[in-house]
Amino acid sequence: MLAHALLEVSNLKPKDSEEAMRVMDAIPAAIINRVFRIWRGSFPPSQRFTVSKLYKAPAPAAYVKRIEEDEDRENVAHDKTVREMENKFGMQDVEDAREIDNRILAAARRREGGFKGAVPATEDKL
Repeated sequence: MLAHALLEVSNLKPKDSEEAMRVMDAIPAAIINRVFRIWRGSFPPSQRFTVSKLYKAPAPAAYVKRIEEDEDRENVAHDKTVREMENKFGMQDVEDAREIDNRILAAARRREGGFKGAVPATEDKL
């Protein structure tokens, strides 16, 4: 189609498909696109894009209240889990486990660089 368009515009007819492809390869893609559109008639009709149901952020006070409610729920769940562990294993075993956790954390903080908490994942190098 582009070869026919070039024939109409410049009166140069490619001898075969290989020559037509060499001509097309030499022309920048933006120009090929424009020539094709002009030759075909016109640009496509304009398009209109719309969106519906856009997200609306909650008011800051409502957001803070929601965060506090979530934290309260987490605290209740944590307290419930601790009580279940105390009932299941006994108060002394839970205290021993807590003491071991505290020693591990203290040892990690004493190490070079100290304990940094969660860090971003690193990529494995092969």
